[in-house]
Amino acid sequence: GPPRARPAITPQRRRDAQARALLAITLRHPWLLQEVEESLGALDLSDGPLAQCRALVLAWLAAGHELDSAGLMDHLANGGMG
Repeated sequence: GPPRARPAITPQRRRDAQARALLAITLRHPWLLQEVEESLGALDLSDGPLAQCRALVLAWLAAGHELDSAGLMDHLANGGMG
């Protein structure tokens, strides 16, 4: 069939893509959270899974946990993201 049209690039889609990229990187490399915390927190996300994941990640960082991927993944799973 004919190629499918790509969705339009909107500001919200761009912000969501930025959040997904930052979250994906920090899930595997949580020690980077201190470097991107401000940028991640400043992203204007609509309510939904991305905003929930960001809130859990930032809460985990604020609680002073050891910055390891397994601990962060457990925290997200316990917060309903699993």
